[in-house]
Amino acid sequence: MGSDGDVDLYWSKSITSIQSDTGEENSIQYVLSFPISDNLQRIFVLMLIIGNFLSVNNGVVFIILGVYVKNTLESQMNFLQNYYHPRAIPTILIVTGLIMIATSFLGVKAAIGGHNIEESSEAKSAAFYFFMYWATACIAAYFILTAAFICFVEIYLLWNALGHGLLAGMGKYKRDEGIKNAIDQMQINYKCCGADNFTDWYNISWIDIEYIDLNDPNMNNNAKEDEYCGKDVPFSCCRMGELRPCVDKRIEDSSFHSKYTYPTDMTLNRIGCQEAVTNFLGHYVFSGIGGFVCVCLLIWIALVVISRYLQTALTQVSIGKLPVGWLIPYAKTYNAVQN
Repeated sequence: MGSDGDVDLYWSKSITSIQSDTGEENSIQYVLSFPISDNLQRIFVLMLIIGNFLSVNNGVVFIILGVYVKNTLESQMNFLQNYYHPRAIPTILIVTGLIMIATSFLGVKAAIGGHNIEESSEAKSAAFYFFMYWATACIAAYFILTAAFICFVEIYLLWNALGHGLLAGMGKYKRDEGIKNAIDQMQINYKCCGADNFTDWYNISWIDIEYIDLNDPNMNNNAKEDEYCGKDVPFSCCRMGELRPCVDKRIEDSSFHSKYTYPTDMTLNRIGCQEAVTNFLGHYVFSGIGGFVCVCLLIWIALVVISRYLQTALTQVSIGKLPVGWLIPYAKTYNAVQN
């Protein structure tokens, strides 16, 4: 793209000065400008090819993660519809993945076209493709940054949604089969019980009154206005791995159960589902995805910078000037040439 002798001569110049036909000196200063030698050009092109190959794979991973999060949230969080919208992360991940893949193919095309420049017309064509890649890569970087931001924000949103949505869903436990199955599945999968803890079930009428033996004094005392609220929890709260039968009814009544002392002999999961689900989906899944996205963002920023240097250097070559690359021009002054 330019001889090493020309590059060495130009290295000492911090300002590009161009003598115009009008007798004025056009002095432009650039941010982090430096000459691009043939060897450096080849290195940059190779880095672009490798980086875009990785970005294609990362884009595929984005799409897979988006589908996984979508299926996980929709299957387990359908009762949180009024409190949490589970499509934010899957949508941004899938869209960002598609943009990364498309942009990476354009980057490979630009890198291959700009590998060996012999004439100014070739430099002009290569500079155009690098500019197109650089512009779309900036857009892709914005989407990647947005995806990282959403991943970490969703942890807070999920915590709040679970706090309100779980209690609301528990109130519909006895009337809605879908919500009942979803809550039972959640409590089994995440080894949790209730929203904050198992005592949340004490204040919720989750057993239909028709299944209550009102002749039992204990149950009759807890039945009011066709609603039953006892110190009982659903079977899905039972802790796995216990040898004794699960105590999920009259939990605090030690005299009612054989060889049972509350709370030392409890057979229930003590952690609430708000904490358990947030720990897994938020602190592991969302944070893990967010960390991966941040790494991809760093790679993408490097590709944006490299492509910008190649694009500006090739633009200089296409108009017959030395191959100097820069990020952005930040000052322009015009001084009359003294005779």
